[in-house]
Amino acid sequence: MKSKSGEKVFQVVWPQSKWGGATTPLAPRVDTLDGQTIAELSTAFNCDKVYATLEKLLLEKYPGIKKFIPASEFRGVELTKLGEAIKAKGATLAITGCGC
Repeated sequence: MKSKSGEKVFQVVWPQSKWGGATTPLAPRVDTLDGQTIAELSTAFNCDKVYATLEKLLLEKYPGIKKFIPASEFRGVELTKLGEAIKAKGATLAITGCGC
């Protein structure tokens, strides 16, 4: 296809759909990781290796982190009950989206 001036025109298809959902405000950010219990939520392939490295690096930078709860403790939890499960295990923060 060509434009009125004779230049080639290409059609581009966006690989993602248009955003059609409602947005939810983000949770408030914490000032410090001291005393925090962090849930690891992704169970993608090899995420345990990524999380092991991430834990080591976070503890080096933020030695006051209380503990990490591994993703394996959340396997099988229905998505609608995930928030309850996170709170029940005492997590105050979560790491999600490990795309290994």
